[in-house]
Amino acid sequence: MKRFEHAGLTLGSHFQPIYSLAHRRTVGVEALLRAEQNQLPLSPAEAFYAMVSPERRHGLDLAVTCHGAGQLHSRGRPATRQCGTGSAGHVLEVDEALIEGVNLLKKAGFLIAIDDFGVGHSNLDRVCQLEPDLVKFDKDLLRSAVSQPRTRNLLSRLVRLMHEIGALVASKPKTTYWWRWSPGCDLVQGYYVARPGLTPDPDDIITKRLDSRWDELMVRDLLKRKITRRQIELARQAFVQSAISLMQGTPFDQAATPMLAMPDVIRCFLLDSEGRQIGRNLNSRHNTVASNLKFAPLADTT
Repeated sequence: MKRFEHAGLTLGSHFQPIYSLAHRRTVGVEALLRAEQNQLPLSPAEAFYAMVSPERRHGLDLAVTCHGAGQLHSRGRPATRQCGTGSAGHVLEVDEALIEGVNLLKKAGFLIAIDDFGVGHSNLDRVCQLEPDLVKFDKDLLRSAVSQPRTRNLLSRLVRLMHEIGALVASKPKTTYWWRWSPGCDLVQGYYVARPGLTPDPDDIITKRLDSRWDELMVRDLLKRKITRRQIELARQAFVQSAISLMQGTPFDQAATPMLAMPDVIRCFLLDSEGRQIGRNLNSRHNTVASNLKFAPLADTT
C-alpha cells in the first residue's frame, strides 16, 4: 500500500518474512499495515489509542479500508501481472466464515490463507469446506502447547488434519519451545523469526537467528534426556526388585512397595498370561479414590 496521511498518522505497508523450515529460506512475505507519528513507529494498539474517540477510531478503520480498496480495484490485478507472479503468487488471508467470497477468489487464481486458527469462533467444519492453501495457528494455541500436554496432542492432530485437506501449516512462535511443540509445521512467521520492516531481513540473517535458537533448544533437550534416562533407570530397578520379590513368594502388596514408592506411579496390578487381572489394584499414596471421584467406578476392576 502506498503511504498516506490520516489524522496525524502516516500509514503504509511493512513486510514480514514467512520462512520455510524444510527449505531454510524465505518463501514469501506478509504485507502488514503500520503507522508512524512524527516519524516514530507506532504499534497497532498505539495507533488506535491515538484516536481518542470511537468515532475517530472508526474513521481510521474506514480510511484504511477505502484507501486500500480503491487501489486493489484499480491496480491489484494489473500489478500481479506486472510483477510476473500472477494471482497464484499471492495469498489472501480471509475470514473462515466467508465461504462464497473465498470461492470467487479461488476462481480468480488467488491462494487462500486462514489466520489465527484455533482461537475464538474457529470452526473446523468451515475450514474443511474452504479447503485453504495455508492455515496459520493462533499464537495462544502454541503458547498453551508449551505447558499443556492435552493441547500438545491436539496440536499435532490439527497439523495432520490440515495436511490431509491440502493446506500448509504456519506457526507464529513466541518462545524457543515452539520448535518442540510445532511438529509438522511447514512455515514459521512472527517477531521470533523476523520483525516487519520496509525491507525484510534477508535469509542469511534469519537462518543464523533460527539456528542459534535451535542450538539453544538442543542443549536444553540434551539435559532433559539425561534426566529422563535417569528416571527410567530408577523405575526399571524398582520393577526388577518387585518382580524378584514376587518370584520369591512375597505377597503382591509387599512386593510392589518399591514400585509404589516411585513418584510417577499411580497404581500397580498383576495380569495373567492371557492379560486378565489377578487380584485388586494397589494404589500409590499419591493416588486416592477420594481425589478422583469421577473415576471411582473404574478404580478397581475386580
